[in-house]
Amino acid sequence: MHWGILGDGAIGGLYAMSLYHAGYPVTLVMSNEFSQGQSFRQLTYENEQTHYQAELPIEQTTDHCDILLICTKSYQVLDALQTIHLTQNCELLTLHNGMGPQQKILNRYPDHSLWAGTTTHGAKRQSNHIIHHGSGITTIGRYPKNHHTAPCPTWLDDLNNALPEVIFDENIEIALWRKLAINCVINPLTAIDQCLNGELLSPSYQPVIRELCYEISQVANACQIPLSCGEIEQLVQQVCKQTAKNHSSMAQDVYYRRPTEIKLINGYIVEMAKRYNLDVPFNRHLVKNLTTGEF
Repeated sequence: MHWGILGDGAIGGLYAMSLYHAGYPVTLVMSNEFSQGQSFRQLTYENEQTHYQAELPIEQTTDHCDILLICTKSYQVLDALQTIHLTQNCELLTLHNGMGPQQKILNRYPDHSLWAGTTTHGAKRQSNHIIHHGSGITTIGRYPKNHHTAPCPTWLDDLNNALPEVIFDENIEIALWRKLAINCVINPLTAIDQCLNGELLSPSYQPVIRELCYEISQVANACQIPLSCGEIEQLVQQVCKQTAKNHSSMAQDVYYRRPTEIKLINGYIVEMAKRYNLDVPFNRHLVKNLTTGEF
């Protein structure tokens, strides 16, 4: 199976290097604008046990790819896909934060097999250096779940061999909502206060965390996703403990004055709340503050 990687940031670079190291052919797929005319890109991978380099080919097309792993920022997904030549037989696998782009891909590319995933692996990129600082679990499923296809993709073993553990979930939307709920709490709060994830365990944060979890659970339930306020609180606490010394991706975006994914994280909650006539003032406040930069 030949893998294409669209978006070679921290997570895209992590999967590209892991698949390459496991012996699978990998191509970085990007437009000429992002490749800057280069035909190859040299990346370095590092974790606590190992360190290696690879020179990965760059192409503007998926001609040689069986599947394209989409790891761009959520707000970049459609634009990035439209800047490359996407061949008809190439399957698509999304692995990004936020909700919304999956359905837009389905609408824009109805003839492509679409899979969605979420991961708890932790990585950061410094120049062309990929640092894998936290092992996790990747969950993948068909999007949407009732779409025609084999129940489990043949390429799942590739990912499991390259970067375990990988789980197949027949109802991936629940897994995506769990990740969304966690991001809706950790990302904006750490971004506004420029704090580490673990600092959200402080008692002073618990009232606002509880309110956010309540709002998210109300919207999730309206969308037929069974998530309780208590379950979301437990997930948030668990992730804060596991990633206590990490800066969230949104905190880093704010620090480096980059665009954030707030509109496709908490903004998605606000959008769905409007659809079901629900009031989500805490989520709405976070979206406004991070959109305007008033915090």
